[in-house]
Amino acid sequence: MNALLLSIAVASTTPAPSSPALRVMTLNCAHGARSPVPPIFFGRRTLQRNLDAIGRVVAAERADVVALQEVDRRDFWSSRIDEVSRVAGAAGMGHAAFGAHVDARRLGMHHGTAVLSRARFTPRESVAFRTSVVDDKGWVRVTAAPAQLGGVEVDVVSVHLDPFTPWARRAQIDAMAAALGPGRRARPMIVMGDMNAPWGRGRGDVAHLARALGMHAYRPAAKLDTYSAAHPWRRIDWILLSPELAFRSYEVVPARVSDHRGVVADVVLAPEARR
Repeated sequence: MNALLLSIAVASTTPAPSSPALRVMTLNCAHGARSPVPPIFFGRRTLQRNLDAIGRVVAAERADVVALQEVDRRDFWSSRIDEVSRVAGAAGMGHAAFGAHVDARRLGMHHGTAVLSRARFTPRESVAFRTSVVDDKGWVRVTAAPAQLGGVEVDVVSVHLDPFTPWARRAQIDAMAAALGPGRRARPMIVMGDMNAPWGRGRGDVAHLARALGMHAYRPAAKLDTYSAAHPWRRIDWILLSPELAFRSYEVVPARVSDHRGVVADVVLAPEARR
């Protein structure tokens, strides 16, 4: 388990529309490169400009809580920019938790996932999967008590799963289930991130992850593709909710500020939980 680093930057039943909603968003930041090309091939100013654009999109979407993947903190290959603080600052998000799933100080490598929020939260953990020596994926978890959900405490998880090897993705899903599955968690939960898989029917996909965690997705068969940003053809970025929560709305963000498109959703307490 990696140490969790906390940073402060700058300042499905459809519920009744009148009830307040927590607006959540997830986006793979591509290390600020806007493409699958390593950021070391881009200049510092280009990366900063791209990260500021990500922050402006978050602000425009009016997100309350944001999950980021492929985000760096003073990594050598992204000009040692604190990307978490850069995006948070441009978005006007005052609170951030970063999990370094690769934390090789001698090599100057510090990248992983993050959660940004407008309101305070409690950092819980950062976990690196470590399914192999080259595995740089993991999750970071925080606990928030958003006013939009009546102050009910909710765990928010930002996760990135393996893109290449199904066996590694299955092992990662099993690790998440062991730590966050039904009976393991103490409160409602929102899991967001780049799952690198469609819904599907087999193991190693998002359907398996949802079953393992006892969670649900928004219209799993719907055409809500997020990759690639230029010509979306795969739905691999997802938001999952535990049974106590429900979706009021869900959409793919049209802005192209990464090689992925973001996803934004309005989340409310399910009627049963509200009672």
